[in-house]
Amino acid sequence: MVNELTRENFDKTIRKHSTVVVEFYSATCKHCKKLEAGITELSEEAGNDVYFGKVLIPDELSLADEYEISSVPTCYISRTEKSERNP
Repeated sequence: MVNELTRENFDKTIRKHSTVVVEFYSATCKHCKKLEAGITELSEEAGNDVYFGKVLIPDELSLADEYEISSVPTCYISRTEKSERNP
């Protein structure tokens, strides 16, 4: 499952999970739609080992700016050590 991430839940999600894959995308981007199928398949294969999320850039410009997203699609991968995670 690929979950929609927003400014409100992004940081908490990154801190909560050991491995997070985030696709920054635009709804009108053809390459984003192609990547979405692969991301969905990977999320099903990974089960609970990896958290998959996506950020709709036009709705979350501040996140795109913060992570210096300059083109779409862009995948961001975060790894957080167990000692750094928040429940």
